[in-house]
Amino acid sequence: MDWVEKFLNDAEKMFQIPRSELEKFVQYMLSDPVKVQDWAERLQISDTDFLMLTTIYTLYKTEDRVIDLLSNIELKVDEAIGLISTAAANLLNALPQEDRKPILAQLILAIALQTEDAQLRNSLAEYAKVILTE
Repeated sequence: MDWVEKFLNDAEKMFQIPRSELEKFVQYMLSDPVKVQDWAERLQISDTDFLMLTTIYTLYKTEDRVIDLLSNIELKVDEAIGLISTAAANLLNALPQEDRKPILAQLILAIALQTEDAQLRNSLAEYAKVILTE
């Protein structure tokens, strides 16, 4: 099963959005991201659910490539922290000011969604919400 099919199956269960609408979402994300916001507004998707949906989409889309990139890298904990924090900071600094908080929230949510510890995962997800409301 390719990542799109897996995303469609999981997102349909998680968000109760009809598969046909999720297929439109994927099409817009791949070819015309400007339409994604209109799509979300038309379906009255909350900001929190929209952030979660786009984050899950990004994780599914990039999972294989990221694993391939990292598979041959052996890092100590401090080196991994340096790599990840530098990449995140460079990403945020390259963005327009108004895009930084939503992207930071999405980064934190992406970490939360991949964290096995439920308490830590929930805390990170809550912090992502706080960033969006500041």
